[in-house]
Amino acid sequence: MASVADGKVRADEAPVLTDEQIASYRRDGLVKVDVRKILGEEAFERMREAFLYAEADEYRAHPGTDPYPATVLYREIHKSYPALAEFALSPKLGAVAAQLIGCDHVRLFGDETFTKLPGMPMTIWHQDSSTLPFDKPDFLTLWMAIDDVDQEMGAMRYVPGSHTIGNVLITRTANLKAGQMGEPDDLSALLADEHKSLADKVVSMPLRAGEGMIHHGALMHGAAPNTSDRRRRAYAMTIISADIRYSGKPHWPTDELGLTVGEPIEHPEVPQFY
Repeated sequence: MASVADGKVRADEAPVLTDEQIASYRRDGLVKVDVRKILGEEAFERMREAFLYAEADEYRAHPGTDPYPATVLYREIHKSYPALAEFALSPKLGAVAAQLIGCDHVRLFGDETFTKLPGMPMTIWHQDSSTLPFDKPDFLTLWMAIDDVDQEMGAMRYVPGSHTIGNVLITRTANLKAGQMGEPDDLSALLADEHKSLADKVVSMPLRAGEGMIHHGALMHGAAPNTSDRRRRAYAMTIISADIRYSGKPHWPTDELGLTVGEPIEHPEVPQFY
């Protein structure tokens, strides 16, 4: 079995990403992918149908999660719906993540719904690496549109290249849960003088259903408010390198797992799937 640490997949698998896509991710900290092409139209439609069924059923098979005013958030959703588990634990998606991270094996740290209802406020600017309990930012998030997402619906916003400068947006979980809480929409207002130029690089990413953005764990991102009369439905997965180590930082999924600080995150609740 060939290593993927150099950006190559296993010898018995066809490459999933192009060299251009991998270079874009290395440079900008984000890359656009078409999940329908990676997994096939049928697999995406099964996943989409499961997502819509769960929503229509008010997620009755799911134990629930904390409310966030900027989005309808259900964590660990794949554990309640088999079609979502098939998607979230797909080795093909694992191969994509391994290519981009530059590692041999990956784990699923979590998956979530991100449905922004009409009128919901912006999702504040943040970096995932500032809150997650990892010793290094060797992880990424795949954020995929379930329906077409345009600007008015609350498209995701990213700051290309911001993954290279460390954690400069120290976002409190309480702020994310409370919503905007007076947080400015203008990114420059949150940054120190030496980083304010990053605000000029913000890009917004409308997507077609089945398209997704993969962003680096340290990339600055957020989402615009939903000013339309439509739901912005999205599904996201956080995928980590299998050799990432537990930092001990408080975080709801890992606090009760009995992990050892400084050791790899090896636990059935964080399954290795590639």
